[in-house]
Amino acid sequence: MDISTVVDGKLAIRRHIVRGAFDFTELKSYLGEIYGSPDLDPSMNVLWDLREADFSTVSRDEVQSVMEFVSKTWGTEGRSKAALVVKNDLDYGFSRMYQMMMEGATSSKVEVFRDLDAAETWIRTS
Repeated sequence: MDISTVVDGKLAIRRHIVRGAFDFTELKSYLGEIYGSPDLDPSMNVLWDLREADFSTVSRDEVQSVMEFVSKTWGTEGRSKAALVVKNDLDYGFSRMYQMMMEGATSSKVEVFRDLDAAETWIRTS
């Protein structure tokens, strides 16, 4: 799995692009580094471009594990938004599962999109 991140301080948006087979252990390690960085505000809005990620080996337990990890760090103030952009029905289903779990764990907003432009518009509006 390859993850690249770009931080737009002006718009207060962190953009992650994920490519390849989804590996939740690797994702949690990557997020741990990001959340531990003194230069990064974990309450920033986040746009996850998952269109080139492969969810074919993902389990519900892995989604639950990542949600628990993220909900303890990101968006704890309830003002943050996360947009997840996916390409197909399987990815949409796993992302919606994550969205529903996050809704029960944090007051920050998570939405799933199939269109990058729609996700960018949503993440920029209050």
